[in-house]
Amino acid sequence: MNNEYFNRLSQSIKAYIRYIEKVNPTEIDGGFANSTYVVQPIDGGNAPDIDRTEIDGGVASGFYDYINIRSETDLQEIEINDNLDKIFGCFNARTARIKIMNPISNGNYKYSLADKDIEIFMGYKENDVVNYSSLGTFRVKQTDSETVGIQTEFNLQDRSFIFDKECNLNFNYPCTRLSVVQTICDYLGIELATTNFWCSEAILTKQFYTKGATFREVIRIIAESCLCFAKVAEDDKLHIQFFEKSDYKLKPRVYKKLNVEDCFGYVNRVVLTETDESGSTDYDVIIAEDEESIKKFGLTEVKISNNLILNEDREKYAPLLLGQLIGFRYFPFSAEMVLGNYKLNHSIIDIVDRDGSIKPSIIMNLNIRYNGALKTNISSPAKSKTKQEYKGAGKVGEQIKNVWLNVDKIKGIITSLNEEITEQGTRLTKIEQSSTEVKTIISQTGSDNLIKNSVGFAWETIDSNNVPKFWTLLSGSIDYIENDFTRINTLANRGWLIKTGSIEQEIAVTTGNVYTLSFIANKLKTIGTAKVMIENGTKITVYDQTKENGSYNYSFIAQGNSIKVILEATSTEMLISDLILNTGNSPQQWKQASGELYTSEVLVDIDGMLIKNSVYSGYTIISPSEFAGYYLVNGRMIKVFTLNKDTTEVNKLWAYQSIEIGDTSVNDVKTMFVAVKEGLDIVLVDKEAV
Repeated sequence: MNNEYFNRLSQSIKAYIRYIEKVNPTEIDGGFANSTYVVQPIDGGNAPDIDRTEIDGGVASGFYDYINIRSETDLQEIEINDNLDKIFGCFNARTARIKIMNPISNGNYKYSLADKDIEIFMGYKENDVVNYSSLGTFRVKQTDSETVGIQTEFNLQDRSFIFDKECNLNFNYPCTRLSVVQTICDYLGIELATTNFWCSEAILTKQFYTKGATFREVIRIIAESCLCFAKVAEDDKLHIQFFEKSDYKLKPRVYKKLNVEDCFGYVNRVVLTETDESGSTDYDVIIAEDEESIKKFGLTEVKISNNLILNEDREKYAPLLLGQLIGFRYFPFSAEMVLGNYKLNHSIIDIVDRDGSIKPSIIMNLNIRYNGALKTNISSPAKSKTKQEYKGAGKVGEQIKNVWLNVDKIKGIITSLNEEITEQGTRLTKIEQSSTEVKTIISQTGSDNLIKNSVGFAWETIDSNNVPKFWTLLSGSIDYIENDFTRINTLANRGWLIKTGSIEQEIAVTTGNVYTLSFIANKLKTIGTAKVMIENGTKITVYDQTKENGSYNYSFIAQGNSIKVILEATSTEMLISDLILNTGNSPQQWKQASGELYTSEVLVDIDGMLIKNSVYSGYTIISPSEFAGYYLVNGRMIKVFTLNKDTTEVNKLWAYQSIEIGDTSVNDVKTMFVAVKEGLDIVLVDKEAV
């Protein structure tokens, strides 16, 4: 690399800034010149004579002239930042910083830049001629003083500051996205440079921004919905655009430092989310994806959260957005260039690595700095590639809606999978759309076990019969079993033992919804008959003794607001375990019903808590109706203690030392029963003795 060549080339870069200032009028033929503009040539020469309007005997108020500050004289430094914080959906301001020196001439200030519009120029000098290019007009936003002090810095912002006002226009809905942008530009007095951006003619039916939104935010929402970004460019016009392919190649001889990261893309998923009350954007999700691309390249998604235009019909827009972005990719990078380039913009470029490999990328961030020499840093930050799961962030009881859209361009089919998650389970709707037909498949999955006491943990005595809670004994008797088979082969670790008898449980359901009954069946004897049935308008036998041992499931659509599960046997021994009824057409793993916690010694359900005594034939129950202990006495279960309102009732009471009756803070005397060696002492204690 010829460093001397680059140094010489860098020194050929020139810059100047200019602003308009009112100056003294020029007298012509006894009159004075009217206000006019005089533009000095950019080569620093004298302006040619221009016509001035004579005012016979009058006095003009003066005229305005461009004040030029050049890098050869007082312009010490220029820095311009042009950054995008997102690939699309932003409307950022370009900012600049300038530094001036030698501001005083003959004891007077030469420049006054406060609140001035400053136009910045850069050019390359060749054969003693400088070909300048405008880098845009900037407004001085912050100054150290009203007039320039020595080496004073000024901070500037591009003309986009005019969009930082509350949007007070009434748009004539329905209207296009383009017409809204054009109306804003006409109102603010700025030219719209791009009138054919993607989806510019899409119709808006109602206001899509919140009250108090600025013109900048309105433009930003539209740009995001069109997969674009907005900016006021070097021509001082509003541009709504995406990255366009350029011929520029970032070659090794051009950059001093280069860092390239792993590729972002190919984009094959678009995620549209809507914000819930907590601020989560994973609450209501629409997903469009290309399965073939995901299989081939891995998952790369683009996520748009809470765009009020897209929220109107996200299921419509998601595949359209995916169609625009499918195949888009870039390599995140950062580069410090050997020689600055002030003509770079937000475009698609090729990065040529030192090994000769070429990687496509985009320029998102530009930093141009001039202080006699020109330096440029460009970059595109890395983005997180994937997010595999969207489970929803809703609260229990709230409905969560997720929609997946698979776009198959080759077959011309869009397949949508609509997932609605509620307390009752998950409803899935699959729709296949082509040019000739629409297919719809509805299913439902998930939920707790709708069968209470599904494997016989909880029992009660009714009419001298031992009956499982929440079941109705129709005939005979029924029992439970725990053995090696249940411990090894079932999740419940126990099951129903059906010999001769029948039980049923009525279960509330929703008419028209899909449900699935699942269980494990194991014949212990080959004689007799056994059945597992569902009564759903009519009785349906899901299993009988003619079938083999194993797992069974049956899905059905509820015909009314309740169904019955029936277990029945005659002269046989049949084990039924892991019995579960869940919503949806997919069988679920066995679990206990909502609110149940059953073990061999502790039983918790909607009736309360029952704690069994593993040593004695008794139990303690805590429920809304009682707190009591029971024990088997002479073959009969009796209540041995209970809390009865404000009284504790017991059958027997054992005290090792004493029993005290009364409260001396309330009564004058309390009674004490004290165990002594000789027997029992009864002691009366008065209030004064205590």
